[in-house]
Amino acid sequence: MDYDILIKNGHVVDTTVGLNAKKDIAILGDKIVNIDNVAVNARHIVNAEGCYVFPGLIDYHTHIYYGGSEFAVDPDLMLPSGVTSAVDTGTCGYANFEVFYRNIITNSLLKIRSYLSVNPGGLFDPKYHVNYYSEFFNAPRIIRLKDKYRDQILGLKIMMSKVNVGEYGLDLLEATIALADEIGDMNVVVHTTNPPCNTGEIADRLRPGDVFCHCFSGTGNTILGEDNKISEKIIKAKERGVIFDAANGMSHYCHEVAEAAVSQGFIPDIISTDLVSYSFNTSKRARSLPHLMSKYLGLGLDLNTIIKSVTETPAKIMKMDGTIGTLEAGAAADVAIMKIVDKKVLFEDINNTYREYNKLFVPQMTICDGVVVYCCPEFNV
Repeated sequence: MDYDILIKNGHVVDTTVGLNAKKDIAILGDKIVNIDNVAVNARHIVNAEGCYVFPGLIDYHTHIYYGGSEFAVDPDLMLPSGVTSAVDTGTCGYANFEVFYRNIITNSLLKIRSYLSVNPGGLFDPKYHVNYYSEFFNAPRIIRLKDKYRDQILGLKIMMSKVNVGEYGLDLLEATIALADEIGDMNVVVHTTNPPCNTGEIADRLRPGDVFCHCFSGTGNTILGEDNKISEKIIKAKERGVIFDAANGMSHYCHEVAEAAVSQGFIPDIISTDLVSYSFNTSKRARSLPHLMSKYLGLGLDLNTIIKSVTETPAKIMKMDGTIGTLEAGAAADVAIMKIVDKKVLFEDINNTYREYNKLFVPQMTICDGVVVYCCPEFNV
């Protein structure tokens, strides 16, 4: 049998099966196929010598309601960075979700899942701070959307910053969780930068599968106590299955917090960008997912841990494991081919301080549903 694409000589890392070794990958149509490293023919041979071959990356925290929010990025512009799936975390609410679905989700090459903001309209503009009031939580409308888009809508999003929740604080978080319980099959994602309370109090209320975003934020109350140790409630939340997402963004990462946490063995479950229009491809803080992966490599995380956090783990939370986040036979033919090069790179944090690390993930080719959607000019020539 002739296959469509054969990726040869690459070093494959697929944490779903514990693979970290040289292996050839074959694609037929839009699926990965099992070839057991036997000689095969293919219409297109990709020589990945000197490169790593990963499942297509998943950016779990993005803002991609392009055209409907000043925050948003066109999702397909992420393809050159190796990202083939993404989650929009609350850029829209129940009032405008269907516009997002019809105009962006159904027309994008990426596989997209969504969280609904509990604010009816979601995020509009960086200068406009969203405020939350539980009297505007429209359970019947959200239930109808969830029933109609059951696989598409993962849960609810609330921003627990002082500027967003003000005096209502934890009451609004509890109301959001209660709404998710009422609807059923709904996780809650919580923005935790500069909260009006101790972060442990937020984590203490989250359920297994709920997501604590911006875990390395350095503004206001952080995951560290006065003794610079990880809060006990944070540790217990992680142990019972709360998901901790680094979700870097422009304003949600502090070198000192991250270094202290990692030194104590606290590793984020997910690495994501919190990608927005004013950081995409330009910022020294969060320009792309490979850029952030490079930072965590410099911070001391091993390659398997990093790849798991951008493939296997988000795929499970999206309920798409076996389809994305893996290179196993039968999975979607989503592949990110990259080099890890020696290069000094400066990474900036919220305090305008820098760390210099010396490794950089450089995308070479992206394959999405069996189609080569990006190729570095110097690759495979």
